[in-house]
Amino acid sequence: MKILLAAIFAFIISISGVAQNFRITEKKAAKTHTFYPRQVSNFYDAGIKPIPESPYPNGKDYRSYLMAAKAKYAKQHKPRYFEISAGASRADQPQTIQDFGTYWNHPLDGAILHDGGGPNDNSMAFSNDAYLITSWNSLIYAHDLKADTPCFNTHPYLTTLSFQQFAGSLTTSNPFDPKILYDPEENKFVLLFLSGRGPNDSKTVIGFSTTSNPADPWNVYEIDGNPLNNNTWTDYPQVALTKNELFYTVNLLKSGQGWIEGFDRTIIWQIDKHSGFAGKDSLELNLWDSIHYDNKPVRYFRPIKTGAGPAGPNMYFLSNRGVPVEWNDTTVVESDTVFLIEVDNERGKTPNLTVKPLKANQTYQTPTNATQADGHTFFTNDSRILGGFYNNNQIQFVGNTMDKSTNRPAVYHGIIKNVNSVPTLNLKNISSGTLDYGFPNIAYTGIKTSNQSSVIGFNHTSATAHAGFSCVYYDGSGNYSSPKMLVEGDSLVDMNGSSNGDRTYERWGDYFGIQRNFRSPKQVWLNGYYGKSNRRSSAWIVQVKVPFDANDPDDGVDTSYNPVSLNEYKLQSNSKVYPNPSNGAFKVRFNSTADQFVSVKINSISGSKSIELLRGNIKSGTNELSFQTFDLAKGFYLLEVSSTKEILLNKKIVIE
Repeated sequence: MKILLAAIFAFIISISGVAQNFRITEKKAAKTHTFYPRQVSNFYDAGIKPIPESPYPNGKDYRSYLMAAKAKYAKQHKPRYFEISAGASRADQPQTIQDFGTYWNHPLDGAILHDGGGPNDNSMAFSNDAYLITSWNSLIYAHDLKADTPCFNTHPYLTTLSFQQFAGSLTTSNPFDPKILYDPEENKFVLLFLSGRGPNDSKTVIGFSTTSNPADPWNVYEIDGNPLNNNTWTDYPQVALTKNELFYTVNLLKSGQGWIEGFDRTIIWQIDKHSGFAGKDSLELNLWDSIHYDNKPVRYFRPIKTGAGPAGPNMYFLSNRGVPVEWNDTTVVESDTVFLIEVDNERGKTPNLTVKPLKANQTYQTPTNATQADGHTFFTNDSRILGGFYNNNQIQFVGNTMDKSTNRPAVYHGIIKNVNSVPTLNLKNISSGTLDYGFPNIAYTGIKTSNQSSVIGFNHTSATAHAGFSCVYYDGSGNYSSPKMLVEGDSLVDMNGSSNGDRTYERWGDYFGIQRNFRSPKQVWLNGYYGKSNRRSSAWIVQVKVPFDANDPDDGVDTSYNPVSLNEYKLQSNSKVYPNPSNGAFKVRFNSTADQFVSVKINSISGSKSIELLRGNIKSGTNELSFQTFDLAKGFYLLEVSSTKEILLNKKIVIE
């Protein structure tokens, strides 16, 4: 097996005039193997979980330090319980098309919803021909939505692949932080994850699919996690594509130290993506490091994808002052500064890098921890930028913040206009007086280039509403919809606790999966976090469609494409069928806007058979239905709950 990342040569470029500098090193990463998912078998699902975070020698770590600052702020600023609007004017809410979870088949208990991790680290991508792939912590799941079957069948009971299986003979050490991208130009996927937390074992495992079907072979490469040979390791990956390249940013942390004192630098990998998709023996790489502004390192920046699909040749990045940079900084970080970074050309074409500081109309700040029931809390991390896209000389981005009018964790939505000339920055908070919001991501939904509409997805929680996730539609003209609750949790989350044994503390992030449906641009796929009834977390996948916009007509573009031809578009928010699939016993949760008389039916997919389970009155609000189907043949059915005025639920169920 080849040793990766043999450096060809290095050269240094310095920029003067605006007090910024950087260094470029040309490297190669060798292909390690081709991974064949269909050949995987005999998987025992063994693993060892790492401790939450390596502590400082004096017993401190970044997370406990930041939690102490959050707690101090929370005591001084009590939450205010009232609703505030997401915008002065209102746009219509997105419409839910379908939603589902990812399951494995227990030999005794039947279909079981996968547990997430602590945190889930949700990542997701969806192809134009209806293959969906998602990952959390150390597992990878893929689904063929046309056939409605999992793509991976590593065992009669299992529907996932492990990171170690994907890595093949490469040695991995507690792999984490998966990232998945769909490239509509290639109609293929990119999947990467990190492994190791020290200079000797840190690496990135990165795979390029050979087709749009995740079950087909992948070309797998390895990138050194200590590329500067300076006793650091790689953390916090962020990725985006141009037409010809993949840009990948990570933080390098000093061995044995935490995220503040141990931060060394953020680097950029600029990669020829076509070599990866073609399975060439090595990837051509540029390594950008020593990126400074006014002689200070620019931190935690992320590449910004192009909203409508890969473009380029340039790539934009955003960074902000979302974290403390000194260990003795005991204040909750608050700032109005965002750095706009640009790499202006491809490898081999003399690319240059510039950094521009921008000042916003308002500040963002590190939020307090989010609330759960019974005194349990979620860690909200800091206020770094968590997602964004570029479209038509404008960048939209999102991150965590604290809303000062409610003193509750919220999310900010940033808009940078005139990106290519004299940029201006405006921030807007999306918040609630009764719910805590966090860990947002954003996807572009426009058709015409001039349209700037988007969907913003984010987690929600409170002392009375269990962890789930919501979304907001932004119409591109300054108007926001009210938050639409997509999934409501079944219970509080009580999984990990902290390193000091405090089981009231849980991880809530770090990532929220979201992607524009490139085949049907008005649709967005979201992969968020919610609390299961067993007090563990899981991921749930929701497909939404944004409202009609007369200023952005379809113009012949198919905005209604739905690979599952079961007409589930009437599904109401907060509805859930579980377990699904089932061996014959179901529970169903759905909402009603009023007290009314309903009929509950099971219809065969062909329409040849219809069974009315019951007729009766229901109450306004959330209702739960339970029923058994042991007398029905195995297969797919449609469950319908309807009144004379509306269809409350139209959901596909699977009887095994």
